[in-house]
Amino acid sequence: MDRNGEAAILKCLGPALRHVIDVGANVGNWTEMMLWNAPAATCLMFEPSRLATAELHKRYGASQRVFIRHAAVADSPGEMTFYEEPAHGETSSLVQRFAAATATAAIVEITTIDCEIERIGWDRVDYLKIDAEGYDFPVLKGARRSFEQKRIALGQFEYGHGWMLSGGTLACALEWLKGLDYESFLLKRGRLYIPRPEFYGEYFSYSNYVFCHSGTKHLISHLIAGPV
Repeated sequence: MDRNGEAAILKCLGPALRHVIDVGANVGNWTEMMLWNAPAATCLMFEPSRLATAELHKRYGASQRVFIRHAAVADSPGEMTFYEEPAHGETSSLVQRFAAATATAAIVEITTIDCEIERIGWDRVDYLKIDAEGYDFPVLKGARRSFEQKRIALGQFEYGHGWMLSGGTLACALEWLKGLDYESFLLKRGRLYIPRPEFYGEYFSYSNYVFCHSGTKHLISHLIAGPV
């Protein structure tokens, strides 16, 4: 997280964070850093892996600042097959070909960000972190109502090889967010760069993108470095 820039974002935003969502929490390393940087924040975590969820309960079960949901997140509620790797592997996924060959299939609950924000009763989400191993765009789509109402202040999603296997594209995701009045930036070494997918195309390699709307851009403006 120090190398990919996530630590810099959390250090920058920490004092302003109250309600945070961690989609694809795995064993909670990102949430640990967030809680350390944001002493007033509470976090709603989602993790479909049975083994990783057990680790989360060991780590955060006694915390008053963390809510753990054993579920996956997508664009509509229901059930799907989740491919879980041994030892809470970090590329367990709803995308079968993205998970390791040693993964085992299990049916898991699917929920959406819109549903969960209503369920927990939050009026806004200060930061939405998405690491859904190739299923990040459906997670974004499942928050459409919250984006339309500007209830999500800022957030990030991971892009990579899994997007190709799930049928998603970066260009479509960025355009979808733009249509809802959210601007996106490539996060690289603690700086934010204006993406140009029309120039470099779909490269399907590990990256993180940060998004915000016009009312929250000032919180990260000093990190914006220009076009990539």
